[in-house]
Amino acid sequence: MKSLGLSIPLYEEQDGCAREARALASALDAADIPHTLVLVNNGSTDATPDIIEGLAREIPSIRTVHLNTNAGYGGGILAGLETLDTDWRGWHWGDGQIRPAIVVAACGRMARGDLDLVKVRRVQRDDGWQRWIISTAYNRVACPALGVHGPDVNGCPKIFTHQALARLAPRSRDWLLDLEVMQGARRADMAIDWVEATMHARDGGASKVKLDTVAEFLKSMALARAGRAPWERVGR
Repeated sequence: MKSLGLSIPLYEEQDGCAREARALASALDAADIPHTLVLVNNGSTDATPDIIEGLAREIPSIRTVHLNTNAGYGGGILAGLETLDTDWRGWHWGDGQIRPAIVVAACGRMARGDLDLVKVRRVQRDDGWQRWIISTAYNRVACPALGVHGPDVNGCPKIFTHQALARLAPRSRDWLLDLEVMQGARRADMAIDWVEATMHARDGGASKVKLDTVAEFLKSMALARAGRAPWERVGR
C-alpha cells in the first residue's frame, strides 16, 4: 500500500480534535495504510495547540504545524500540505463529521492505481439545515458559474497522487480551495472517483461555515463572469 498524507486544519477544535485524530490514526493502522497526519493549528486561541502537541508525542504518525494567526480554510490546509512527502496527499476535516472508515475506503479506491483523485460525495447530511442550504446553493449556483459540474465539490477527504497535486498546485487560502482543485482537475481531464458518505452532526465545537460565507460565493461568481477565477488573482 502506498503512503497517505493528510493535512487537517484545526481552528478552535479543543472539544473533539484528540478523539478524531486518534480514531483516524487507529483506522489507518488497522487497514495497514502507512500514513502521516499533519494537524494544523490554524491560529486557535483555545487549548487546541497543546492538545495536538500531546497527540504528536503519543502517536508516531502525527505531526503538527502551528500558525500564529488564522490563515483561512485554504491557508491552513496548504500549510500542512507543504510538509508532506507521501505517495498520496490531500486534506481532511478534523471535526469527526466524516467517519474514518470513509478515509480507508477512499484509499482502497486509490490503490487501484488508475486514479488521480478520490473524494467524498455526501449523500446524506445530518449537520443541520443551515449547512444544507449553503451546500446546495454552492453546488447548484456558484460551482456551475465557475465551470465546475459534479457532485459535492467540497466533499472531503480529497486524496490525490502526489503528481496530480503538484500539477494542480493549489493556492487558494480561503473557502474556494476545493473549488479551485476540482476546476483544475476537470480541465486537466484527471481520473476522479467518489466515495459516498454521510455528513454526521458534530460531537463538539462549532462549524466555521456560516451564512455570511455565501458572500464569498457571490463574489466568486462575479469574478467568474468577468472571465477570471478568484485564485488566478493570488500571487505565488
